[in-house]
Amino acid sequence: TYILEGITMLQEGVPASVIENLGRKAGMPIGPLQWADERSLELVWRYEKQAAEHYGKKYVEHPAVSVLKTMIQELSRKGKASGKGFYDWSGKEVKIWNGLDEHFPNDPAAQPYQQIIERLQFAQIIEAVWCIQEKVINSVEEANIGSIFGWGFPDFKGGVIQYISSYGIDKFLHKCAELEAVHGQRFSAPSWLRKKWTATTN
Repeated sequence: TYILEGITMLQEGVPASVIENLGRKAGMPIGPLQWADERSLELVWRYEKQAAEHYGKKYVEHPAVSVLKTMIQELSRKGKASGKGFYDWSGKEVKIWNGLDEHFPNDPAAQPYQQIIERLQFAQIIEAVWCIQEKVINSVEEANIGSIFGWGFPDFKGGVIQYISSYGIDKFLHKCAELEAVHGQRFSAPSWLRKKWTATTN
């Protein structure tokens, strides 16, 4: 979800360099576009196809998919293994592909930096909460530890669920609602989190 949210921002007009820098500022080891390249854009898209098959009619296509289609099908840029993706990997110096701006123009009205950072963080956290709700993850502790050692969520935040506690559940739910209103249901807070909030207020 960190990767997909970063890709979505590219379509929204956020410059690639800003996405990558703010991904690292959010505490992640590398930017989402570099991570997508290293994993393979085809693999990232394949995961979304599997999600579509799993959820059926409930599935809502992630806006990042259209970017992936453009990169893979139209531009034949599939990631690090092919030498070209969001980055150019074939030269001595690895750098963001200078053709991205042509296909995904920058928008001067793109969101404030703090909003971008929170989107990159919230996308990961909400996905982890869904995993707890659907019992893919068995406990809060497992989610926290897994997020840090599994995919590099910033350890100074204490893990994805600890982040919510530090942020404040009520404040977190309000922020989810704000993000959902602008960016869609992928930012909807899972019922597990709402029940947790109810338990803490009663």
